[in-house]
Amino acid sequence: MTARETSNSERSMELQGLRFLRCAHEGDISGLKDLLSKGVDINFQDTFFWTAVMCASWSGQRAAVRLLLQHGAAWVGVVDTQGRDAKDLALEAGHNEVLEELESYGRSAQRDAQSHSSVSQPQWCDVCCSEYSSSLSSHLSSTLHQFSLRHPPPTPYYCLPPSSNSYKMMVRSGWKPGTGLGPEGQGPQQPVPTVLKRDQKGLGYGQMKRAKVTHFQARDLDAVKPPSKDKEERGGKGKRKEENKKKEQKDKNWERDFRASFYL
Repeated sequence: MTARETSNSERSMELQGLRFLRCAHEGDISGLKDLLSKGVDINFQDTFFWTAVMCASWSGQRAAVRLLLQHGAAWVGVVDTQGRDAKDLALEAGHNEVLEELESYGRSAQRDAQSHSSVSQPQWCDVCCSEYSSSLSSHLSSTLHQFSLRHPPPTPYYCLPPSSNSYKMMVRSGWKPGTGLGPEGQGPQQPVPTVLKRDQKGLGYGQMKRAKVTHFQARDLDAVKPPSKDKEERGGKGKRKEENKKKEQKDKNWERDFRASFYL
């Protein structure tokens, strides 16, 4: 599989996951079942770490929440970028029926685990690398399993949004999002560090400053500020004062030499 085919496959999976979140938000049960039959990741997270359970809980779609929980969707310990889980989102939006669904499912799963704990055989989880005796849905929502999940690092956009023509051109040229630049993908994954130059001195003159990534809008007049006028005025006053002092000393020396010539 070429790099372009791999990129298209990953992009297709991402679009499928985003469509899955939209169906959960709208309460589209048939759409959720269709995407689940196609193998969509039921715990898919967007850039804000929202899952389908979170979307359904926020919009008050109780039937969608029940369907997702029955298919093993995890929500305990799964939080977004602000630290909120599905229960917090339902409580914030005021959907008490969704809160009842989440709490009742948790109690029923706990009762099922207790009733079958004595007769069920231990199962092995490849993600956690440990055995569990509870039901699969209970284990998938456990804290151990959630902490064992590895979320992929955020895709570096190189300060370019995916909708920009430059980003699309990089993808068409064979670049795989998430990898470094270059033919082998071994190049840097972050923008080149630069130093914002605020003076008219030559390059390399003076003490080297620590490199940093600069971010400012185009035609931003405050990005490169000229030297302060106050400093120029203070520097000019000090220079004139020094020149006047030298001139006075020169006049004194001339007067001293002139008077001394009368006594030769």
